Amino acid sequence: MARGPRLLILGLDGVPYSLLMSWARAGHLPNLAAFAAEAATAPLRCTVPPHTATGWPSLFHGRLPGEHGLFQFWDCQEPDYRLRPVSREEAGVPSLWDVLAGQGWTLGLLNIPMSHPPGPWPGYQITWPLLPTLHYVKPPDLARELASVGGHIRPDIACMYDGRPGYPERALAYINGRTRALLHLLRYRPVDAVALVFTELDRVLHHFWHAADPRHPQHSQADPAGRTVIQSAFAAVDAAVGEILEAIPGDCAVLVVSDHGFGPGTRGVRLHSLLADGGFCQIPVGAGGEPKRGEGSDRDLEIHGTLPDLIWERTQAYMAAPGSFGVNLNLEGRQRRGTVPRAQRDRVLARLSGFLAGLEDPTGGPLFAAVVPAEEAYAGPFQDRAPDLLLVPADPALMVLCDIAGPMWSEPGQTGLHRLEGIWMLRAPGVAPGPRGEPMAVEAVAGHLLSVLGIVGEIPLRAETGLAEQALRAAGLPLDAWADDASCLLEWHGAPVADRTGLQPEPAEVTAAEIRERMRRMGYL
Repeated sequence: MARGPRLLILGLDGVPYSLLMSWARAGHLPNLAAFAAEAATAPLRCTVPPHTATGWPSLFHGRLPGEHGLFQFWDCQEPDYRLRPVSREEAGVPSLWDVLAGQGWTLGLLNIPMSHPPGPWPGYQITWPLLPTLHYVKPPDLARELASVGGHIRPDIACMYDGRPGYPERALAYINGRTRALLHLLRYRPVDAVALVFTELDRVLHHFWHAADPRHPQHSQADPAGRTVIQSAFAAVDAAVGEILEAIPGDCAVLVVSDHGFGPGTRGVRLHSLLADGGFCQIPVGAGGEPKRGEGSDRDLEIHGTLPDLIWERTQAYMAAPGSFGVNLNLEGRQRRGTVPRAQRDRVLARLSGFLAGLEDPTGGPLFAAVVPAEEAYAGPFQDRAPDLLLVPADPALMVLCDIAGPMWSEPGQTGLHRLEGIWMLRAPGVAPGPRGEPMAVEAVAGHLLSVLGIVGEIPLRAETGLAEQALRAAGLPLDAWADDASCLLEWHGAPVADRTGLQPEPAEVTAAEIRERMRRMGYL
């Protein structure tokens, strides 16, 4: 049999360091605990805002969003106010995969967010598309091969949380299927570097946090059957890690990493309602006085549509994209129906910033801890792709909502929300095991990993801690607003599902309407 990989990367989407280590120390995650004992470990300081769409690209490009150009799932400055998915190819700098392939390495990349379309590298890929497509598997015959062994091959867009009964079991089936696929590939399609991201952990943390957290205000409304959903998913991934580590050579470098952390989510505020109250946008109303929900008409965007259908000719500012915590000016010459003349940009931006910074939440405290201009929040050559303003909620449990249908204040739609503290654990020859004194900066991971592998590439070897933190604090951004909330660590309730071998995912056919609903529930729309 051919030699196994020289590098293995396992992504645990959304997993906070403090939660993982707490459960590992308590004996609930024996395989991850054993791995952590042999690895260098640290919290990962994530991007601000902490988000999947910026976290994984920053991690694998060795740069922050202003330096690589990927700020959200959607183009934040789309002239026609559409939700245009951002492509992997729009990154303006080389990735870890480019550098490794340039060194002659072969690659196997599975389910990495922001990885579509497939890259030109030797090996195999199952990418992460945000539009329905058949061209996410490379080489194409890989799909049939993995299906024959029970491996997971469906695009992740068709596997998101859907709100229907049985999702927890389907999430376990997806985890098991991804594991079977990787074990098969390790044996029959050996490559030099392998990476797989388990996105299911993010989904259960988003939607079942309240069921597992007795301090959450919605805990009493939770289905008791959902109490152990999170623990079951973590246990399934822990079992997968054990199997995968047994299948690789002992000298293989192994990185276990997440893109951001998690904490409780308790409130949502509709940004366009706030902007309308301040005279910065106008929301259309129907015959009954309720906001009208806009619908996209472009056939290519029938799933995603457009941003909320504001009256653009009377709008000066709007939310850049769902989940972005960003606000744009409706700028003449940049947006198709722009209303803010470029000569007045700075004056309107200052007025908008002052308005947002002065908002109070219902308790009388500040709504936003900081309102930061793009040139400070997103320093780099691609800051013109960023939202014009970054909003930092004073309450980390607050979600800034993009839609216009509903009251100004509501539940956030997800009971777990992102935090700044991810995980970083590296086991490799020459790397001393044990906890590090400081967090690892997300933009330092790729350069540090290449140096451990003895590769000098186009990704800079940056200081391992604090670059993002230093830059953002210099801009006056209080990072504690999105810090990990250790007081809300979930307890380990009950025993997780032990026998998952018989679980099967739902049928492969998923309609466009179903995909749209899943993306809405995940906060992508």
